[in-house]
Amino acid sequence: NVALCFFFFFRLEIASFDPSFAKNVGISLLFFNTLLMFQTALTAIGSFRAVGAFLFLAFLVAPVLTARFFTKRLKPLLFLSCGVAVFASIVSVALSRHFLSVYHLPLSTSGLAVVVLGAFFLGGACRTLKRSR
Repeated sequence: NVALCFFFFFRLEIASFDPSFAKNVGISLLFFNTLLMFQTALTAIGSFRAVGAFLFLAFLVAPVLTARFFTKRLKPLLFLSCGVAVFASIVSVALSRHFLSVYHLPLSTSGLAVVVLGAFFLGGACRTLKRSR
C-alpha cells in the first residue's frame, strides 16, 4: 500500500478529485480507479481476517476523521491519520498491559483501541468546536 501510494500519489490524487482534468492530461481513469479498488479490497480482506470487522472499520474511519479536524490538505491528512492510528495502537497496548498488571483486569486490546480512537475523535471535535466559538 505504501509503495503504491508513494509511486502514484499525484496521479491517484488527480484521478480521485478531478477526473475531467485527469482525462485531459492523459491519466488513465480506468487504470487508477481499478488500482485503488483492488488495493482497498486486498487491504480489507486481509484486515478482516487478521483483526476483525469492528477494529478494521474503526481504523479505516476514525484516524482520517480525527486528522480532518486539524488539516484540510491531503498529504498532511495522510501523515497525520497514520500518526493517529499508530499512537492509538501504542496507547491501547499500553493501557491493556497496565490494566492487566496493576488491576489484574484482562481487557481486550482491540476494544481499547476502538475506545482510544473514539476518545481522540471526540477530543478533536471538542477542540474544533471550542476554536469556532
